[in-house]
Amino acid sequence: MEYRGKHYTVVQGIGPDAWKWTVYLDDNTVKSGLAATRKSAETSAIWAIDKALTKKPKPTPPKKFKLRHYRMQGLQLGDTGDAFPRLRAFA
Repeated sequence: MEYRGKHYTVVQGIGPDAWKWTVYLDDNTVKSGLAATRKSAETSAIWAIDKALTKKPKPTPPKKFKLRHYRMQGLQLGDTGDAFPRLRAFA
């Protein structure tokens, strides 16, 4: 069977309540699973295809260290004072 351009199969297992679904996403990626009914196996295969094809948001870059952390301690960026005295105590 095919859904959204991806091929999937649903086959019955040995028992009456055993159905196996397999989704072929691309040449190297195959997802599969088991379900109790044929309909739930088809639904699981469709969900796997939908999940694989949804657009994933781009990761946001980490925020830059802000100068206000220095200013909160009464220091300027060029000061020779120890900006992280608690960290130095454990080193």
